[in-house]
Amino acid sequence: MIAVSDKVEALWKELSTPLRGYFERQVRRPEDAEDLLQESFLRVLEGIEDVADEDRLAAWVQRIARNLVVDARRRDRGEGDPEEEPAAPDEPEDLNLVVGGWLAGRIGRLPERYRQVVRLFELEGVAQRQIAARLGLSVTAVKSRVQRGRALLRADLLACCSFEFDRTGGVVDYRAHRRPDCGPRGCQNGK
Repeated sequence: MIAVSDKVEALWKELSTPLRGYFERQVRRPEDAEDLLQESFLRVLEGIEDVADEDRLAAWVQRIARNLVVDARRRDRGEGDPEEEPAAPDEPEDLNLVVGGWLAGRIGRLPERYRQVVRLFELEGVAQRQIAARLGLSVTAVKSRVQRGRALLRADLLACCSFEFDRTGGVVDYRAHRRPDCGPRGCQNGK
């Protein structure tokens, strides 16, 4: 059985970056987004043992995120009901969060040469200079591996799904190819 702290850590690695982006789009100040991110994972830590279906953990975290935004808007206006409900993280206008949640599994499929560098840079937010120092590589080598790893990751995702992007590069729609390893579960699980 996986320990609670290990589950929370795995969720943090998978969802913290896409959730931070979601919160930043929903609130005005970056520090509020960071507060909401921290609060969401405090709630995850408090309630994760009550989630019976492990396959629904990401959806449960996304529901927590949406509820926190609703509460924050109520507090900001000093009202009981929000004027406008925020988009749920897993609704079509927030597909960046959904697709972002797949990245941890997909990064795990990259060749070892790129896997650790891309994971550190994309999921953990470690600067390229720090990655170079930590792994004993040149900064140029790290930059090259991040760039090549991103290209491989993109190709892997595009082999699984077709995406439609808005003019800013945000995901507005996707369609799984008719293969057993594709679709939300295939992309999400890195299969």
